[in-house]
Amino acid sequence: MKRHKPARYRDLSSIKPKITKWLWKPFIARRQMTILEGDPGVGKSFWQ
Repeated sequence: MKRHKPARYRDLSSIKPKITKWLWKPFIARRQMTILEGDPGVGKSFWQ
């Protein structure tokens, strides 16, 4: 039977936040997942 490594835990206060770089501030962040939703025909496919 395969054994897994135990989980490692970190105190969240030790993690420094990264500065967000924006493609279109404050709506679309660079290099992040963005979900566009809306009614049909409003231009969502324009971003392809």
